[in-house]
Amino acid sequence: MTWVICSILLFLLSLIAGGIALFKKRKSLGICSFIGLLLSGVLMGSSAFRDFFQLDECLDLGGRYNYEANVCENG
Repeated sequence: MTWVICSILLFLLSLIAGGIALFKKRKSLGICSFIGLLLSGVLMGSSAFRDFFQLDECLDLGGRYNYEANVCENG
């Protein structure tokens, strides 16, 4: 959960930096904001995929996934 919050904050900061870069025509700041946007997307995506693969592995092993506790039962 903390990765998601960090990636959202990185996304917002990158958008702000990108706006400043466009306004002041600073190419290096624009590149940094673009890298920040890419990195925030990777962080958000990896968090979602990690949860999906944990659930998928549990079901593949014949268990059932407890969504409230985020654990695999009987697997």
